[in-house]
Amino acid sequence: MLPTGIFGFYSTDGEELRRAEGELRARCGEGEELLARMSADGRLLLGCVISTTYSYPATLTESGDGVFDGMLYEESALATQPARLADMSESDIAAAANGMFLAAAYRYGRLRLLSDPFATLPLYYAGQSGRFGFSTSLHILRWWHALRAPLRRDETGYAQYLAFGKVFGSGTTTAGVRRMQAAEILDIDCGKDCAAWRERKYYEPDVRPAEYPGVEDDMVAAFRQAVGTLTEASRGASISALTGGLDSRAIAAVLHADRPDATVVTHFTQEGNDIAVARAVAAKLRVTHVTEQLPAKHALAAEREDFLAAGNGITPLNNIHASEVHRRYARHGSLLLDGNNTWIEARLFMRNAAHRVKDKASLLREVAALQLRYGVLDYVRDAERYRRRAMEALEALLPDPAEFHSAACAADTVYVRHILPVHVTDLAGMQNRFIRYVSPYFDRRYVDLVARMHPKRRWRQEPQNRIVAACAPQLRGMARSYADVLSWPTDHPWLLRAPVAFERAYDRIGLARRWPALHAALSRRRYSVACDILLPEGDGAFDIDDDIFDASRIRRALAEAGPRLRDPGLIRLLQYILPGRM
Repeated sequence: MLPTGIFGFYSTDGEELRRAEGELRARCGEGEELLARMSADGRLLLGCVISTTYSYPATLTESGDGVFDGMLYEESALATQPARLADMSESDIAAAANGMFLAAAYRYGRLRLLSDPFATLPLYYAGQSGRFGFSTSLHILRWWHALRAPLRRDETGYAQYLAFGKVFGSGTTTAGVRRMQAAEILDIDCGKDCAAWRERKYYEPDVRPAEYPGVEDDMVAAFRQAVGTLTEASRGASISALTGGLDSRAIAAVLHADRPDATVVTHFTQEGNDIAVARAVAAKLRVTHVTEQLPAKHALAAEREDFLAAGNGITPLNNIHASEVHRRYARHGSLLLDGNNTWIEARLFMRNAAHRVKDKASLLREVAALQLRYGVLDYVRDAERYRRRAMEALEALLPDPAEFHSAACAADTVYVRHILPVHVTDLAGMQNRFIRYVSPYFDRRYVDLVARMHPKRRWRQEPQNRIVAACAPQLRGMARSYADVLSWPTDHPWLLRAPVAFERAYDRIGLARRWPALHAALSRRRYSVACDILLPEGDGAFDIDDDIFDASRIRRALAEAGPRLRDPGLIRLLQYILPGRM
């Protein structure tokens, strides 16, 4: 099983390229197909791994010198004639590259790679003397790299992975293997030195207030246009995910206004807030609503290899149900409109941290406090050494808040430029194997307009509220669900969040444990999606590196969990100790 997307291998050794093609074909699983072409000079194998279960939006030129994978929000030759990328100027690329995609072009020994404005799809690359490779599959790229040189751990990348659960910037956990950043143009002169390249940015979001009369109407219009473009591209085969939150509700509101025959889909494992709210929203809009109930148990032994291979080992195992989700969704359409967004539209990280940010040191402290929650340093030997190294790498990426309009804008910029590109990209790559994942929230026109709004307006989720008010005002004031906590039916931004604050207070005082009846009466928490991971039997199921991890602590914690695992910390840990992880 491979992540769908583009790949390319450059070498003067034709036999090596044929072996690479054979390896890729052997790795393709059920529902996957390999499209591959050799360049005119016989030195580059270029292609794309596609899904055979739905019409796949990929273009590979017959001459083997251009490939495009993904969707654009407006027409461009980039999608239909990807070989033209080789000659496009930076300004032409900036004008055309608005979408969720990856692209590559080759001309006379010169290779050019292109990522989308927010790096919504992953692409890894590595150069060596006389050879170069890139792929959406980190495992395949490691294999290609290891043909000439043994793999070594990138200590800085690995420290971030252990501390934060992700690697920021262009690093990875493997020395010499890099990751494309958002809105990046990468030029490689294969005739000179494949280990040297030129990197350029063609777009960076500018998050600062610059409002003008009518900006709200333009924002709503841009969002509606993005939804319309995506649904038209699917030729009637699109569906929309609908949860209990506001982000997917805004998409459903537009579909209700502009495409009343739309289908919305909600998945759940048990009756809870999300499914109840989604049903109420669909009923108000009178749109076709399909629900998919998933099994509440997933066997790690049966799922882990395909899951980790398609998600590049980056996607946390508490998303292991995602394969089942999108396999089910593929029954109803070929393109999924998702509510994932750039997170400048009112998210906890910015609202909670920005008011405390005064300088770069405090910005680092707040960003790190959030990111360290996703690491596994509690189970690592010499954890402080890894934490220090990870913090140094993170600090090098962060800007000085003094250079921004406000501390809030600095914090938002950190998120959209550095955290967002590693937040969901590998999960998106896995989803695309079953159904094409897109989101109108990543249209640059919409993002640029939202970025002009004052932070307080964005934090109140005014962009989504404006969209809902314009397209489906009957949804105003309906309760929503923040993950598992149900809000009160009100439009007031602070009252909406009050139940979440109460739930946290209940957790702090141990209300559920001390007075379960009182907790049941007061709580507004009710899970819709929660699943058990069924662990393999015996210690031999895991390959624990005693040099890095405290194996005795891990085995004790797993033994206490029994055959079922629900602890997010332990679930995150498993991706680091499973066989084949580096």
